[in-house]
Amino acid sequence: MSNLTKRIISSQIKRTSYTFLQPRIVPATLRLYSTEKEQDQQEKYSPTTKKIVYGLAKAMGYYSKTSTAIRASHTLYAECASQMELNKDFYVKECNLPDNFQSWFSVTQIHVWMLMVHLRAEGNGKIYIQELVNRFFEDAEDRIRSHGVNS
Repeated sequence: MSNLTKRIISSQIKRTSYTFLQPRIVPATLRLYSTEKEQDQQEKYSPTTKKIVYGLAKAMGYYSKTSTAIRASHTLYAECASQMELNKDFYVKECNLPDNFQSWFSVTQIHVWMLMVHLRAEGNGKIYIQELVNRFFEDAEDRIRSHGVNS
């Protein structure tokens, strides 16, 4: 994961208020995409086992640009999608937005767009942007279906 993506995630973490369980979830997710090793982490597997597992993962495409973008896009999108709920008082009372699907869609869309602008500067930005948009429309479709709207 690039430094810019780490900074975006960490800045979102610092600015966001969390519920009881969330502080453990986001840093743990950030560690999943980090290549840095914790100092107090003990060796659980032999170096040979690690080489075999990493080799298989690489052969299956786990570390490919697209696979990495797919995994990272889930975390990045979750931050964008949560902004309406985290700041609901501001959007509903101060901005006079109705508390409905359209407002959620608009607020999430603007946050996704802002993140897309940041990701354009990345080397693999196009891949990350496409996966972020995929997550956005998957979530929108799920929310539409949960309200009982069928095609």
